[in-house]
Amino acid sequence: MDKPVRLLIADRNTDFTAILAEILSSDPRVEIVGRAMDGDEAYEMLETYKPDVLLIDIMLPYIDGMAVIRYANQQPPASRPRVLVLSSIFNDGIICEAISQGVQCFIGKPCCMDFLNRRILSDESCERPTAPALDEGH
Repeated sequence: MDKPVRLLIADRNTDFTAILAEILSSDPRVEIVGRAMDGDEAYEMLETYKPDVLLIDIMLPYIDGMAVIRYANQQPPASRPRVLVLSSIFNDGIICEAISQGVQCFIGKPCCMDFLNRRILSDESCERPTAPALDEGH
């Protein structure tokens, strides 16, 4: 079996990240390496855990998600994570900025967990920002 994808989740909602981590870690191909509740923690965890994938919300306390994304993109190529945005903030300006910063996929909350898991495991970019139906994959 290949090494699991090392995932860092950055979202200010503690309950949401706990549920998300529980669901995603049920797949043996995904290893949750950390859950950051604000931008400062996300910076620290990027340095400490060097995740393969950063799943981040745009709205974070102290340092916003876009600043964390820019920081992640400054990492050396060998330790630069793929970035997926999972956010309820879904407007053209933010989406365009995120995509210009190299975000692989911008996903609207709420979303289908099967879809999210596929995006985490895939190296492919979304063709466009995505807000999949909650019942997708059933």
